[in-house]
Amino acid sequence: MADHEANGTEPDGASTQPGAGEGMPRAPWLRGLAGIAGFVVGRFRTLQGALALAIGAVLLINAWQSGPMRWREKRSLRALTGRGVATVERAWWRVDFDPRPLGDDGTNWQDLTVPELCVRLRVEEPGETAAVGAVYCRQWQKLSKGTLLTSGAELAPGVGVAWSDPAGRPTVDLRFSERSLRWLSARPPSFWFVLAPKASERAQRVARSELDVLWVLVDDPLSRLAEIWAEPSSRRVRVAYDPSRPAHVLPEGVLAEARRPDPAATLFPVMMAVGGVAFWSVGCWLLLSGFPRFVVGLVIVASVALLPWWGNRVERVVGAVWEPAGGFVTFFGREMVPRGPAAIIREPGYEGEPGDVRRPWTLESSFYAPQLAGLHLERPTEASDVSTIRQALADSVRAQGPEPSRDIEELLVPVQW
Repeated sequence: MADHEANGTEPDGASTQPGAGEGMPRAPWLRGLAGIAGFVVGRFRTLQGALALAIGAVLLINAWQSGPMRWREKRSLRALTGRGVATVERAWWRVDFDPRPLGDDGTNWQDLTVPELCVRLRVEEPGETAAVGAVYCRQWQKLSKGTLLTSGAELAPGVGVAWSDPAGRPTVDLRFSERSLRWLSARPPSFWFVLAPKASERAQRVARSELDVLWVLVDDPLSRLAEIWAEPSSRRVRVAYDPSRPAHVLPEGVLAEARRPDPAATLFPVMMAVGGVAFWSVGCWLLLSGFPRFVVGLVIVASVALLPWWGNRVERVVGAVWEPAGGFVTFFGREMVPRGPAAIIREPGYEGEPGDVRRPWTLESSFYAPQLAGLHLERPTEASDVSTIRQALADSVRAQGPEPSRDIEELLVPVQW
């Protein structure tokens, strides 16, 4: 037996010598290398999980905002069962965007802008003598075309805006949020590459800021006059309203547009929800790999169920961590699911958000005010549409014989996009 112990074998001849590496301390450099490899793998796993969570969060938030939130808004419009006629008292544009995603060098503020055309109505309810005031807005996803503020504006589908004040003088009522006006006024002009040649030349000559470039597109006196004269003076539209809340009003065309079925608007939220749950689940599994499976599953289910709560706070949190990304979440969502203008019913006293600054365009504030001074312009008797009236106005300017100049030539050419 002693011989067996000395030789390291069992009585049946099996060897009891330690295996390769067993019982021997690992070399320090190997232990260090293994530690580094484990650290790298762990950090890489964490990075993968965080990236998957971020993608999942963006998809889930946009699935919620473009799906259930939109469906809920459409459902609320079912209460608009009353029918009547309203007169448009006035309309204005509200321009707002978050400049943080632009950083120090960005210039494409138009795609970040969410423009709202707001309209004040005076509604005569059937069977009642008192007029009911109402305000509604149509909100576009972005201001990719500056002409939307003028010739592209519609009170309802097929119903254009006659931009004038109560006295019938041409006025484009523009209102800017404080942050937007501050950025536009301080930013050097970038001469938007999509401007038509004539408008671009005009902008390069007169613009001192991005606000001036926008002004060039609005500043078309002959077109503004032609639009007013081509539209009837009585701006009456058929409307739908909530009998229990008569101030909740939308034009029938806007209501039909808002309630119109949109297969893409239904399909995209479902696709984003499926993809969002998949990425979110992968991210949770990677980040919580050390926890029991039922705990990870519970976290996934609970976090997705609480999406309506945390989804509306992500933009604020992201902006606090990295300011330029503050408005990117909302912008990315608008780009993922393109849609038509959204209908928003405002309170009767709505005049814009607190702090908004009103900057109306008028003939007196036009770049061409000196050239217009002394000219007699009146509505052509035989013209009815905008283009015909504008051409007649241009002929009248030429006939009155102002001295030839670059300003006059630009005044005669319609601003085009």
